[in-house]
Amino acid sequence: MANIIGIDVSHHNGAMNWAKATSAGAKFAFIRAGSINAINGLLYTDYKFTENATLAPDFLPIGFYWFFRSQWNAITQANYFCDLMQDKRALLPPVLDVETNDTGLSQTLFATRIKAALDTI
Repeated sequence: MANIIGIDVSHHNGAMNWAKATSAGAKFAFIRAGSINAINGLLYTDYKFTENATLAPDFLPIGFYWFFRSQWNAITQANYFCDLMQDKRALLPPVLDVETNDTGLSQTLFATRIKAALDTI
């Protein structure tokens, strides 16, 4: 089975050189749209989102991801994410980035909140 190389990017990567990423073998990219603050529950857009979403499609197929925090309202997060993706040139499906259940939620409630976000998206 052949490996297909893709990248995920966010403000943590700084200014992306999309031509360099493509020449290095990247075949697609997932761009972080945003998240919700773990402490105060404020939704935010990744500050490199607009730049990356505008430039990347000229080089490779893109999709967007949302860094999900299960302690906050799943539907509110999903709606904000969907609003960010409006009118963008994504060819890949949206992705929910769920990295940990460190909030003490039961596995059932954790899964229920993830499903609510995915159903909304």
